[in-house]
Amino acid sequence: MWIVLAIAALLIALMLLSGLSSGTAASGTRPVRPAPGASAAGHPRPSHLNTTRPAPHTAPHKERTMIAKHANSAPHNGRSHADRYELDATKTVQAFDFILKSFGRTPPWTTAAQRDDHVHDLTVMLRHGDLERASLELVGADDTVIYRHRIEFGRNGGSGSVDAAGGIELPLLARHQIARHRILVSPAARLDDYRPELRNGWGRAPTLNQRTGSCFASDHTRRVNAGRMNGEVFVADEARHTVTVLNVAVDGQYAFGRSAALAADVFLHRGQCAEAVTFQPGQRLSCVVIQTPRGLQGRNIRAGRPSDA
Repeated sequence: MWIVLAIAALLIALMLLSGLSSGTAASGTRPVRPAPGASAAGHPRPSHLNTTRPAPHTAPHKERTMIAKHANSAPHNGRSHADRYELDATKTVQAFDFILKSFGRTPPWTTAAQRDDHVHDLTVMLRHGDLERASLELVGADDTVIYRHRIEFGRNGGSGSVDAAGGIELPLLARHQIARHRILVSPAARLDDYRPELRNGWGRAPTLNQRTGSCFASDHTRRVNAGRMNGEVFVADEARHTVTVLNVAVDGQYAFGRSAALAADVFLHRGQCAEAVTFQPGQRLSCVVIQTPRGLQGRNIRAGRPSDA
C-alpha cells in the first residue's frame, strides 16, 4: 500500500510540474495587452500618433521625401508652391491698389470680392505657368503711357536688395495728366486653355506708345517679396527735375539736392545714378523725383542739362 501511495504522490508531483511549465510557456508566447497610454514595449504612446502608421523615425522613404520637398519648395515662411502663387498674386494686387489710390484713381475692383477675383485669376495663371509679368499703366489723354509699374515673377529668390525707399516708389506726377489706367498680364499665351477657371473676362490689349522717359528698378518690390519678384518703373520726363547739390557725405556716396519747385530736399545716392557722377556742392543734376515714406529721393540720376530746367 505504501508503494501505491508513493507512486500516486510521484504522479501528482509530475502533474504539478507539467502545469507550471505549460503556464510559463504560455505566458511567454501570449501577446501582453499594454496598459492604457503605453506601447507594447511598455513605453508611453504619444497621443497624436496614429497607430495605423509607423512612428516618425520609421516613416517610409516616400513620406520623408514629401516632407523634405515641401520644406525645400517653400523657403518663404514654410509655404508650398500653391500658397506662394497666391501670396505673390495678393501682393501684386495690393501694390497696384496702393499705386492707383495714391494717384486718385479707382481700381478695377470696388469690393473685397472683386479684388479677390483678381487675386484668384493671377494665382491661376501662375499655377499654369502662363504668367511672367503683370503691369499697371497710367495713360495720358493722348493715349501714351506716362507711368508703368511692372512686376516680374519667377525670380530665383533670396534676401532681395536694399529697400532704400522703404515703400513703393511713387514718381511726382500731376494727377490731371492721367486720363485712364489699365492692368496687363503677359504672356497669357494659353489663356483659352484654362479660361473656365478664371472669374474675370480677360481680353487682348493693344500695345501703347510710351512717352520719352526713364526706367529704374523697384527695390521695394524685390525686397518685400524675398527676391522672388522683380519690379521696374517707367516714368515720363514730366517727373524729372533739376536739383542743385547742397551738401555731400564724407565718403561721397550720397548727397542732398534742392529745387525751388519742390517742397523738400531730395536724397541722392550714387547707386541710383544712370551714369558716372561725382557729387559736388553746387552741382546741377537731373533726376526722377519719387515720393517715399522716407522723403523725396532721386532715381535715374544724371548730369543736369539746360533742357531739364
